[in-house]
Amino acid sequence: MVEKFKTDMYAFICLTGRNLKLFFRDKMQVFFSLLAPIIVLFLYVAFLGETQIDSLRASLPEGMVSEELIKGVVDGWMLSGLLAVTCITVAVSVSSVTVADNEKGISADFDSSPVRGSIVRFSYMAAAYASTLIITFVILAIGLIYLAISGWYLNAEQVFAIIGNVLLSALSSTLFATVVVSFFRSTSALGGFIGIISAAIGFLVGAYIPLSVLGKGMEYVACFLPGTYSATIFRDMFISGALDEMALTLPAEAVDAIAENYSVNVSFFGNSMPTWFSVLMLLASVIFFAVLLVLLTPAMAKIRRRQGGHSKKVKAK
Repeated sequence: MVEKFKTDMYAFICLTGRNLKLFFRDKMQVFFSLLAPIIVLFLYVAFLGETQIDSLRASLPEGMVSEELIKGVVDGWMLSGLLAVTCITVAVSVSSVTVADNEKGISADFDSSPVRGSIVRFSYMAAAYASTLIITFVILAIGLIYLAISGWYLNAEQVFAIIGNVLLSALSSTLFATVVVSFFRSTSALGGFIGIISAAIGFLVGAYIPLSVLGKGMEYVACFLPGTYSATIFRDMFISGALDEMALTLPAEAVDAIAENYSVNVSFFGNSMPTWFSVLMLLASVIFFAVLLVLLTPAMAKIRRRQGGHSKKVKAK
């Protein structure tokens, strides 16, 4: 039993390392995974941020709130959405390694090897999770540096909570991506899907425009997306410090209105829910996708075997 465990762990570590190398060896893929959120951050700093700052400033009594606090709220909202979107898009992009192996028939070779299928599948997920964490933490570091220059309203507890949410959000996104990519048979088809989800997900979770601006219909759609709860938790961590300082000069009703407009608390079918509810929903998404993945595993194995047989016939010709 001990020897079998050691063999499985060795195979798992080797396969996970191999999958990580495949992703990071493709310098262009890594570059664009980092470039997309950096471009969004640049556009915000250069153009979009002023629009949100002007909008928030116009809604407040003149002279009662400093420009730094207004900017702190908007900066926190922007970084929250950016991190939530990065977790999702990077996880889907990294999972292309699985599709590429299926397309080439490599997964079928793994299935016919002595290594257990569960070890192979878990190695794909572990590599995707690790890659998503690495890219997301790089973006978080850039964001924290930006806040240190622009205006810092975080305490140590909030920073650790943000890190914890990155770990949980990346896990949810990785499981989601693993389920989704199981339905793709070619990297070209997956590439098209990645382009669509990269463009749409930012709006669906309120990363680019507050969900309150997009209307009730969009808020209801957002209730079904784990990224919405991830972004909400990030917002509570990033924005609450600036809101607490605003509360020293503004009525509680005004501060609550700002929190509602910038979705600091998630709107669950029209009902404002606290942060613990978002954490619970994000944990529920992890369990849901994990169970769904277990249920889909037999069908995925059949598809891989069929693809592997087809690939070998093509090579033989």
